[in-house]
Amino acid sequence: MDKLNLLALRLLDDRRGVTAIEYAVLAGAVVVGLLAVFGTGAGGTGTVFATLKTKLTDIIKLIPSTTTP
Repeated sequence: MDKLNLLALRLLDDRRGVTAIEYAVLAGAVVVGLLAVFGTGAGGTGTVFATLKTKLTDIIKLIPSTTTP
């Protein structure tokens, strides 16, 4: 009976599931934010990702290269 009580107490004290739920909510908020910024438009999410790719590519082009020939 002591092992069963100990197991029940450990399960009640375990917070890993709560953390997973928090991360899922955070990921959902990020997705909603991206859709709000880029919009869904007439093309749907394909347009969103194409716009995101274009903008990120433009930003990467602005970063000076640190490689030496």
